[in-house]
Amino acid sequence: MPCYSPYYAAGTLKENPSSVNHSSKEDFNEDTDEQEQLEFDEKSWTPSSIVRSSSGVLAELTVEDAKNMLLYIADKIILKKPYLTEVDSAIGDGDHGIGMAGGMLKAKKALLKMENETNVYSIFKTAGQAMLRSMGGASGVIFGSLYLAGTAEAVPKAVLTASDLAIMEKKSLEAIQARGGAQPGDKTMVDALSPAVDAMLGNQEKGLLKMLAAAENAAQKGLEDTKKYTAKFGRANSLLEKAIGYQDAGAASVYFIFQGMREFVEDKMQLYESR
Repeated sequence: MPCYSPYYAAGTLKENPSSVNHSSKEDFNEDTDEQEQLEFDEKSWTPSSIVRSSSGVLAELTVEDAKNMLLYIADKIILKKPYLTEVDSAIGDGDHGIGMAGGMLKAKKALLKMENETNVYSIFKTAGQAMLRSMGGASGVIFGSLYLAGTAEAVPKAVLTASDLAIMEKKSLEAIQARGGAQPGDKTMVDALSPAVDAMLGNQEKGLLKMLAAAENAAQKGLEDTKKYTAKFGRANSLLEKAIGYQDAGAASVYFIFQGMREFVEDKMQLYESR
């Protein structure tokens, strides 16, 4: 399994992931014809040409901005594959990096096929569904839900404001926790996602950049805090105190996603930076 999954650990994963809160059956219906064995072929990946609606700080996200932001994040995660693999290898199965890279590659391919879209939420929905179908199992549900669950029942819009994005990620967090039961302190991706969402809700009135900067900082602190915890679920649970001192790989992915959001909005994208 690419990373810790509270769904498997809690014994609550169903064959049809449609029972995730805030999401429709159609959203989470896995088309078996589209499912592929999880793998990542580096030769099939090239960085996307990122285009923004304007230079400088963005006050809101148009449909094309949202599409390009998720393309940038996908490239960022793909380039972090070695790091995520290293983190996961310490106390996990060591395949979180390849799982995330493969899922993000499929999300990229799905996004690049989208043309003339007018609903910004469809961008997140498409990326989330691609990750869900390509990554498979619980890991696909977890990170697919990060984009997908928050779009359920959302009224179509042409632009996304700071408040819209905060509400979307709050719904995604609720869906992930309702399904798996993970709480902050359990050494999972929730340790980064929960404080990031709290920061978004607390800073949404300050605008998109300040909100995402606060979320990024909160996610980073949550990631670092996972070093202090024993694992409540998954393979690392058997390590007990030996898991202390190591980061959770899923929390690292969440941090990089919020970092990517902030970099895109601030117009300070840098794919090849050293961590």
